[in-house]
Amino acid sequence: MSQKDGGASANWSGRYQCRRCYYPFLFSITLRHFCPYLRTRLGVSENQALYNKHQLLHKLKLNSAKRSIMEELELLIIDEVSMVRADLLDAISEVLKWVRRNSKPFGGVQMLFIGDLFQLPPVVRNEDMTTLNQFYDSPFFFDAHSLKDSPPVFLELKKIYRQSNQEFIHLLNQIRNSKVSQEELWQLNSYYHPEFEPREDEGYITLTSHNAIADQINQKALKALPGKSYYFRAIVEGDFPEKAFPAEKDIELKVGAQIMFIKNDKGEERRFYNGKIGVVAQIDINQEIKIQFKDEKDLLTLERELWQNLRYEYDGEKDQIDEQEVGSFSQLPIRLAWAITVHKSQGLTFDKAVIDAGASFAPGQVYVALSRLRSLEGLVLRSRIMASSIRTDPSVMEYYDIAQDENQLGQQLQHLQRQYIYTLILEAFDWNRLDHQIEAYIKENEQKLFSAHQDLLDKMKEIYGQIRQQRATSEKFNSQLTQLLDSADNESFEKLHQRTRAACGWFTDALAKEVIEPLKEQFKKLKSIKKTAAIQKKIIGLILPLERKVAQINQVIQLTESMCKSQAVTDWLSSVTGLHRINVTEATKKLKPESKPPVGSSKKCPLPFLKKE
Repeated sequence: MSQKDGGASANWSGRYQCRRCYYPFLFSITLRHFCPYLRTRLGVSENQALYNKHQLLHKLKLNSAKRSIMEELELLIIDEVSMVRADLLDAISEVLKWVRRNSKPFGGVQMLFIGDLFQLPPVVRNEDMTTLNQFYDSPFFFDAHSLKDSPPVFLELKKIYRQSNQEFIHLLNQIRNSKVSQEELWQLNSYYHPEFEPREDEGYITLTSHNAIADQINQKALKALPGKSYYFRAIVEGDFPEKAFPAEKDIELKVGAQIMFIKNDKGEERRFYNGKIGVVAQIDINQEIKIQFKDEKDLLTLERELWQNLRYEYDGEKDQIDEQEVGSFSQLPIRLAWAITVHKSQGLTFDKAVIDAGASFAPGQVYVALSRLRSLEGLVLRSRIMASSIRTDPSVMEYYDIAQDENQLGQQLQHLQRQYIYTLILEAFDWNRLDHQIEAYIKENEQKLFSAHQDLLDKMKEIYGQIRQQRATSEKFNSQLTQLLDSADNESFEKLHQRTRAACGWFTDALAKEVIEPLKEQFKKLKSIKKTAAIQKKIIGLILPLERKVAQINQVIQLTESMCKSQAVTDWLSSVTGLHRINVTEATKKLKPESKPPVGSSKKCPLPFLKKE
């Protein structure tokens, strides 16, 4: 499921484990304690556990690095979207719109949502649900107002990889759609064996609905093992919040303990993966641990894994996102695994499982638990599954009814590809962001650097004035482009190409002479002033998007030329792949006033592209 607007060059993961890392970094909201967000202007008192738009934006803590990343963002990927609440999605949209100064949903960022809505739903407390019901049709992401404003394209992936038995696949689909017959329910409950106790070497894992039950099973099984307990404490360095620990801080093990890996093996042999079950075979006097896997002769030497807490910053000078480690967490990449919750099993695969889903309390839990198995041969039910436990939220069923067939999607794809091309052309001649960047630079330094250097301030204001004039011209030209694109056919594509080519000469020349070269002169003057290294980097950070804009405009000429030559949208797309890989290095080199002007600057035109027909 993807939202339609935007380009595609950067991506962020939004899985539950990653949300604590990426989302709080961008939005400064701790999702574990996220309060309901109401897209309303209604007053909300400070002592209420609610946010309205004003309070949400007021509570944001965004430094320039976070703002830069959010401004550069083009594609945001959210995985396991079934667990993302509608109000959270609206909050993300509002923050992006505000930071990017773009009124489109999500600030014009393209959104890609991945997930199975028949699996686990969003977690909403009863008191929150009462409030959300006043503003949302359901807590699911698809009922977010931001998606009502711009509905996503719905794509359903139908190929099944985990299971191959058609009888089991049919049963899972019946459970998924809440259409299980009495006969099918009887068949399912034929696997009910409440007294079943697996042997240690069989590799069964118990899936339960509650953490307390899973912990109780694990501790009881560990205590029943003979021999000595060994304790392994995590090594935490720097800034790594306890609530973000990816593994237990203290792990107790014995020989014979059943464990599950919580991380993939990054080595060449790839001997373990997230969800693989093994048994502790040896623990020597040096606390070296050997793991035995079923049907594998060789033992695996278990080693600690390192998780990093990274801070991301946009380097305007190099035009890249840099990572900086602010903390680390080192621990064994395992957990006791006689039992885990259904919630933690989502995304994992097991050959054998004992499922205790009788106390299932959330729609989708029975389906998630059963669908973790490769086949029915590995299934044991510790409690009977009642018809009341097999239920799918009606909101999900209603949403799935909008799924489009492949023919409709093919037609829609061509339409959206064409709209995407048109957006690229218009964005190439959009000066809003350049305007905001230079304005922000002046405001940020007016009371610091410029207070002692009035000449620099005057020059920057002069440069800003030129940008404002160019912006006014670009807005007029974009209006003409919009008219040409709205009535697009092969003849008008030729006219479009001629207009954009003429505009290219004027705009690139204006940027070079009126903005880029004066900024380089500013840079030279700053180099002679002590303690201005940081400001010099910011000047380079201003020049970079300007040179990128020049390159972007020149590449649009290639695009419009392609539109004149071919009617196939795929040919147009192939001509713009470079628009997302523009690599401007001029700004990172030693700045020289005699550097060559951008391509097209020698073809100055007296605004012929603004003439009226």
